[in-house]
Amino acid sequence: MFSFQARLRALSVSICAVALAWGPFAAQAQVPEYSDAVQQANGQTVFFNAWGGDERINAYIAWA
Repeated sequence: MFSFQARLRALSVSICAVALAWGPFAAQAQVPEYSDAVQQANGQTVFFNAWGGDERINAYIAWA
């Protein structure tokens, strides 16, 4: 039977291997340029929900 430290080390190595293997897939994400995002959003309504609708914080944001 493996000791706790050996199991923890094996788990750590496994997590690192998965993270390293996932890296190339994550790097392929496409982030639009700001001007492209603005152009795509043109004419759409944007809602801003501050802090889940807390009235005091929303009043401050409306003031600011």
